[in-house]
This record gives sequence, structure tokens and C-alpha cells, in this order.
Amino acid sequence: MNERLHLPPHHKPIDDNASLVFLAGPIQGSDDWQTQTALELIHHLDVDVASPRRDAASNDEFDYVEQVTWEHAHLERSFAKGVIAFWFSKQNHDLPYETGRSYAQTSRVEIGRALGWNDLKPFPLVVGFDPEYTSGGGGNERYIRAMCKAAGVEVYDSLHDVIDQTIFRLP
Repeated sequence: MNERLHLPPHHKPIDDNASLVFLAGPIQGSDDWQTQTALELIHHLDVDVASPRRDAASNDEFDYVEQVTWEHAHLERSFAKGVIAFWFSKQNHDLPYETGRSYAQTSRVEIGRALGWNDLKPFPLVVGFDPEYTSGGGGNERYIRAMCKAAGVEVYDSLHDVIDQTIFRLP
């Protein structure tokens, strides 16, 4: 895989001068939008991309704490020098999903954190929703949209627009 694509649980070095795009959004119960988006960004730009979706071919045993630590480190790096791009994809009900877990639960916590960081120091934050996110089981879209509006963060309705805005906002 590409040396500029960062996947958990591996911590590869990132050049101090490189911008990092973190692709935030649902993984569990979601089609893999992250891999194609990452490859598209890397193909068109000299940028590193962090995707929290593990490589399907990876034989690494999942470790929750390791995953959260990896995500935290890459989110902070993107906040400091890069872009955090959220795409709230619709839920694919044909994929296995943990019973009782709210869809995009972790992503909702992460968007709250990113909006808090943005309140302290505005940074490139891009947010978008699949038009079927709420009807697909996502919920809370109205609240997140309202919080983004209050923070001056525009919300997009297509992954294509999220990608374009991510490219536009790169430092």
C-alpha cells in the first residue's frame, strides 16, 4: 500500500512539513468510503492521509486501546497541521453491526471534540453527510449540522464536495 497512507495500528513517521488529512466517520456498519477517498487524495496531492479503517488484508488482531490511541494521535496531528474531514456515511444494514450500539457513535464523539478544538483555534475542518445517513440509522444529524453552523463550519451533502473542500483547505 502507499507509504503516504496511514492505517492502524501502525505508526509510520510523517514528515514534519507534510500535511495530514484524517478521514473521520463511521467504519462499523459502513461501506468502505475511506480507502477510495484516501487513494484519490494521495493520487492528486502530495499529502499524507490517515484512515482509521484497518487494511482488510491485515492479520493484526484488533486491540481497542491501540485503535483509540492511533486515532487520537492522528487526529491531533491533523488538527495541528492538516485537515480533519468527516463523512457521515449511511449505514449498510447488510454489514454486521454490534447489537445495541448507536450507528456512528464514535464519529459523533469525534465531531464534538473537533468542534471544540475549532472553538479554541479554527483549523481546516470539513464535514459532510450522506443524504441517507439519518434514514439509514445515523440520527443526530440535525444537531451536528446546527453545531457546525454555530461554529462557522459549512456542511456538505456529497462525498465529492467533502473531497474537493479537503483539497481546497489543505495548508
